[in-house]
Amino acid sequence: MSPRDYEFTPPPPRNKKASAPEVAPLTRRRMPLGLLIASIIASATALALIVAISVIWGPASQPQALDRPSESASGPTSPGDTRTPAPTTSPEPVTPGSYVPITQNAQFTQGLTIVPPDVGDWYTFDISNRPDQFSANRKDYSAQIEVWQTDLFTSPQSDQSLSQSQLHRIDDECRSSVQLSGGVGIYVLTGSDGTQLELLGQRGTHCEGGEILLIERLMPHSGTRIHIVLWTSKGLDNDPEVMELLYKVTFTVP
Repeated sequence: MSPRDYEFTPPPPRNKKASAPEVAPLTRRRMPLGLLIASIIASATALALIVAISVIWGPASQPQALDRPSESASGPTSPGDTRTPAPTTSPEPVTPGSYVPITQNAQFTQGLTIVPPDVGDWYTFDISNRPDQFSANRKDYSAQIEVWQTDLFTSPQSDQSLSQSQLHRIDDECRSSVQLSGGVGIYVLTGSDGTQLELLGQRGTHCEGGEILLIERLMPHSGTRIHIVLWTSKGLDNDPEVMELLYKVTFTVP
């Protein structure tokens, strides 16, 4: 086809007076109430986050010194303070030849040494984890005695409270739980200088098929602990030989 094979028809002329098409006015849409509230909350959260970041990264303020001691501080803050400090015990030196009750916080200034009894033909033996303990069995293994002295750290508690608490460990001496019999009793040992020393004891049954007596005296101001155990399959009241050994235990004072 040649360029002249078709007829070009120009578009009709534009009518300049034609009016512009009418545009429908935009209607203003109202934002739903829920969306409005959510927008406000989001804006407030963002503002709070900005404030928090500025506080965290801002310069830290130094604490102000108090003009008076804090009320939560321990100990007296003034002569008129009525609060009492933690209870403590004072050492009470032992006089040679005196009677030393369990209520006395005994201080043997030169120390003391426990002396086990003469057990006659009983069989003595050693315990690996208690090399310093004196241990002996009757030949028929129907009775046993243990006498042990160990070091003790200084403590603010009294001789009586420490000794009583140690009696609660009577189960440690048996393979089964011990049934306590009677209350805590007083037992007295006599020293080489005539000093009489009170100890606390607790009896218990159902211990390896027999009866046990645990005796303790803890003296933190003397730095020592006395530990005595008696056991018999016959019962303590029915075995005078065992109880006689107890009263043969003594101590020496330099």
